[in-house]
Amino acid sequence: MKGWTYISDKFFAESKASLPAKLLYSKLFSLANGASEISYPNSYFAKFMGKSEKSIKDYFKQLEEIGYLSRNINEKGKTVRKITLLFNIETMSFEKPGNPKKEDSSQYAEVIKLWNGIEDFKNITSLTLPQKEALTELFNNYSIKDFETVVDNINKSDFLRGHVNENWQASFGWVIKPENFKKILNGKYNQQKSDKHSHPHNHVVNGKKQLNKDDYEWR
Repeated sequence: MKGWTYISDKFFAESKASLPAKLLYSKLFSLANGASEISYPNSYFAKFMGKSEKSIKDYFKQLEEIGYLSRNINEKGKTVRKITLLFNIETMSFEKPGNPKKEDSSQYAEVIKLWNGIEDFKNITSLTLPQKEALTELFNNYSIKDFETVVDNINKSDFLRGHVNENWQASFGWVIKPENFKKILNGKYNQQKSDKHSHPHNHVVNGKKQLNKDDYEWR
């Protein structure tokens, strides 16, 4: 949920770090917002926690000693250039910075299975890295159930399945674009029947113009 930081109860039960050090790490984790590296001065955390900068240094030392983070400090030992978080307090696991999280292959498999159930569409057997990244972004706001609804709505649309304009059919890449996915999910293209005489940029249903060139992705 946006605006929240989820922390495992086991993290606060960790005996190797003091409670203030845990609070500091929780703040670091929140500031990072999914990244592994951030850069803030000790004075920022001193003000946030109502502690002296010396105390903040002690808390950082505790966290470094148990392997929760590392810091890149300049030659004079005063300026912190970069703080690298090494421990995920949501999953209670050590994750090396820069390494991608384990991908949810079961979700990808379900997406492929659902997509291959669409009439008139060529089956896909695997997903490219950009497609996986797009799906990861998409599923931050939607569920696999929503994807199933989108597939059902595509099956209801002659337009999306290429029956309206023989030169165009909705591609996988086009469908998983957030703006297109939302339109399909909301049923914008449902029940659009074949009309071989209609212009692809001026499709008419029940006397009303439905589509324009922005609705197409030409292959």
